[in-house]
Amino acid sequence: MSGHILWDDASIQSVLSTHPFASDVVFTGRVSDDALKLLLGSALALTFVPTFEGFGLPIVEAFQSEVPVICSNTTSMPEVAGDAALLVDPFKPVDIAAAMQKMYQDEALRKRLIALGNVQKQQFTWQRTAELLYQSIEKVVGEESGSI
Repeated sequence: MSGHILWDDASIQSVLSTHPFASDVVFTGRVSDDALKLLLGSALALTFVPTFEGFGLPIVEAFQSEVPVICSNTTSMPEVAGDAALLVDPFKPVDIAAAMQKMYQDEALRKRLIALGNVQKQQFTWQRTAELLYQSIEKVVGEESGSI
């Protein structure tokens, strides 16, 4: 292991110390944007299965890196992922493992999800965000001027 664990949890260390593939696990801690692009871009897939997530930025980052995604079917993640990811129940490790196995074995699936991710990521550009914000401001200003 290298780097600093951003969440210092003894249970993670306990599980990792007995895991047969512990030497394959690397805790990087924070990395630069350039390093993140290289790390994520070299992945076969992103498996992102939290039980709670405010938005799902790692999903969009994977789409930007043309990496297929497996993510939780909870909170905001299905909306962010659209049809461009395999959705799994984060409380069912067997389902997560099956999705990972499927992603590993099915190159056509990976290519299809990458293509869908290239479309889905257009929903989350800075330009689109700015346009939506501007539309929201116009709507509020319009409503306020109409009530005076």
